[in-house]
Amino acid sequence: MLDVLQEIRGHRLTAAIVGSVADGAAPYVTTMRARAEALGATLHLDADPITVAEILSASKLAFLPYEDGISSRRGTALAAIANGTLVVTTPPRAAADDHFRDLCVLGENTEELARQVEAVLVSADSFEGMRAAAQAFARSQDWASIAERYRAILPSG
Repeated sequence: MLDVLQEIRGHRLTAAIVGSVADGAAPYVTTMRARAEALGATLHLDADPITVAEILSASKLAFLPYEDGISSRRGTALAAIANGTLVVTTPPRAAADDHFRDLCVLGENTEELARQVEAVLVSADSFEGMRAAAQAFARSQDWASIAERYRAILPSG
């Protein structure tokens, strides 16, 4: 994510990095903190779930780089989408998750992600269109929508 931020420095972005620190990762965290500060990003390490939710709900973009690609199993991504946050991530690997290609900003590497983010940032229509499509998808996947579809197939009686 920091590499993408560095690539798109020309845009006015406020970045927050949220995550947990694994045991023995102190040297990595020190390096990451210095890089984040140099780019104007803030770190929120080991934050409680309410703080994480508040940060996500106040964000326009969420960088969620999954090594195995975005999928319907990614709760953080689905929550971000439902809250109107545009997800920037790696492409889906399974055909069953191809719908994410129209709902997220996708890229395989830093350069591709930076280009895709810049394209969305310079076009308000593109940003809002993708965001609206993602939220519509999220609404179609909530329990109320699923229950309604189930009721529709039950025999009336």
